Amino acid sequence: MRLSTLLALSLAASAWACPEIVALPSGGKSFDPPAEYQLWWQLVESCSGLHQSLSSIEWYVVPGDAGFPVSGGDYDGYWFEQGNHIVLTAATRTNGAMVRHEMLHALSRAGHTRYEFLERCAGVVECDKVCISDAGSPFRIFTGTPLVSATDLEVKEEIEPASASASTCGGYFALVDTAHNPATHNVVIHLEPYGDGNLGVSFKYLIGTETTVQVGSFDVAHDAEETFFRAG
Repeated sequence: MRLSTLLALSLAASAWACPEIVALPSGGKSFDPPAEYQLWWQLVESCSGLHQSLSSIEWYVVPGDAGFPVSGGDYDGYWFEQGNHIVLTAATRTNGAMVRHEMLHALSRAGHTRYEFLERCAGVVECDKVCISDAGSPFRIFTGTPLVSATDLEVKEEIEPASASASTCGGYFALVDTAHNPATHNVVIHLEPYGDGNLGVSFKYLIGTETTVQVGSFDVAHDAEETFFRAG
């Protein structure tokens, strides 16, 4: 499981898109993807194992922060299979988790598949309760699988790209945390409870000086598969 965070950009909950052949929302205006999109694209290519050119996507933004209607639903981001368009609200355009979600749709050319959104790219792209519902039930975790603390996992951090600079991806870089189960058996991680209907807080980070926290956020697990780690 990997959690990828683009520094200085916030995460937010939203509704996620399923591919259909429908008309683009009215008021949408095309825009060129900013430099950080190339970094986000590379992260999604890496987790999914799928590759194509970022330039194959046409990007549109709908003014305002409110969602836009598509086929009777209301969305903050939507991938349109016909034409390979991605439409975002103005607020969504700078939200890494949401943009990467739509990027995965474009790469997989599919809807919310459990394999892509909750296994291969868990943590790199957001998958909320609607996405999880679309993906279907997780595999059965056998009774008796040891319940262990998150401290039993090995966690490492990496910077991508490793040699971040102002000339690469517009100066943006990703902090990627990877959690690994070193045991020779499967485990289920006990998470700190959070809110109603959630399994708990999975990843949390605080970045700042010794005395002042400047940036912080956390990720909440909604699906049982997010707490399950196979041996190794």
